[in-house]
Amino acid sequence: MVAVPLLSFVVIAYNVQPYIIQCLQSVKAQTLDDFEVIVVDDASTDGTLECITREVADDQRFHIIAKSQNEGAHLARRTGALATKGQYVYFVDGDDSISALLCEQVSMLTRASSPDIIRFGLDAFPEIGADDGTATAVEAVFNNAQGMRTSREIIETAFSDIISPRDVWSVTVCAYRGDSIRESFSKMTSKRLGYMEDTYEFFVIANESQTLQNYADFHALKYRIGAGRSGRRLYSAEEFSKRQREVHEMYLLLCEYCNSQRDDTDFYSRTSLWMKRQYLLMLVTDWVTRLPAADQDKGYTAIVETWGAADAAIMLFDPLIARGESLLSKNSIPPGNDEFYRWGQILAKIVPMVDDGRNLPRYDQYRQLEQALEHHVAEIQLKEQQALQAEQERIEAQARFKKGTLMRRVIDKVMPAGSLNRDLVSVIRSHAQRAKRER
Repeated sequence: MVAVPLLSFVVIAYNVQPYIIQCLQSVKAQTLDDFEVIVVDDASTDGTLECITREVADDQRFHIIAKSQNEGAHLARRTGALATKGQYVYFVDGDDSISALLCEQVSMLTRASSPDIIRFGLDAFPEIGADDGTATAVEAVFNNAQGMRTSREIIETAFSDIISPRDVWSVTVCAYRGDSIRESFSKMTSKRLGYMEDTYEFFVIANESQTLQNYADFHALKYRIGAGRSGRRLYSAEEFSKRQREVHEMYLLLCEYCNSQRDDTDFYSRTSLWMKRQYLLMLVTDWVTRLPAADQDKGYTAIVETWGAADAAIMLFDPLIARGESLLSKNSIPPGNDEFYRWGQILAKIVPMVDDGRNLPRYDQYRQLEQALEHHVAEIQLKEQQALQAEQERIEAQARFKKGTLMRRVIDKVMPAGSLNRDLVSVIRSHAQRAKRER
């Protein structure tokens, strides 16, 4: 009878040739030799599979599954998970690496109990194009959770606003009890998933689990910021359009899974609605930060076509109102092509599709902000005009009283420099100019 290993590592790899050797070596370096490794190559075209084959040759702990067709990260994980035999399973992306102590930590943590999920912390390393601040922020989010979660708490702490900050929903920072994770992945879709696929995966896993132990003090994952899909490069309009469609398709699959749950349908309805808002928030954040200004109109048209006009309008209010409030706090006139005006033009195209905005939450708030900004700009313009006029009058006055002019000779004759009357006139003129500027 084949011994069941304590831990099964599932390494998924697609075109990660620069990183895969380090990843596999970090698995090999485990201080406790009680593991197997399922390496799933997702039809790489850059030599990744060849690197894997050379690195694990003659190592009986490693088993390679080489796909003939690229099917995406979700199906690679699903294939790997269903091939495991371990008491626990840990997923590793091929461009990351892990702590040499991970297997030993799982052994220690499961001696007294067998939680369905053990969530660890991570160390983040910025690649070229990412900064240390981003890495620090990622670590703060992932290394925060403490304590035990049970039953519905596992979903609520990651997929609602019941606690702040929320628990993370990343699949790759957890070890999962083998029987539970294999059952979870067997219930997941066999369709290809795209952008942010791990939100769907972790939701199903969380719903199928009864216990989650947070152990964020141990940093199991060595996570590369900027490698693979974690970078912050700009998208083209076509790429953004594809990604938002992928998110929508995943949301529909999440709803399908929620609808299959027969108990407490209100809970699953609320949770799927919350996830919809989160997906829209993440998409509009990408739209603001990762789409060039010239492509934002086209990108938003894609959102309207996929998600519908009402949801598209609602998701635009957050950045639009935030930008307007920022402009109100500044004592300057924004340029005509400022984001507030550009995004407002996009909203103006959507509103007629949604009952002219009457049923849109925050539409009135946006309109009031728009009017306040118009008034704010008008006040700044008036002050600038008054300042310009005062400066022109000052220059003209200086010209009239310039030495050698008839007016200056008369003044010097009637009120010589240094006389009381001359000083009094200077004081009166100074106060008059100041009062005019302050009006």
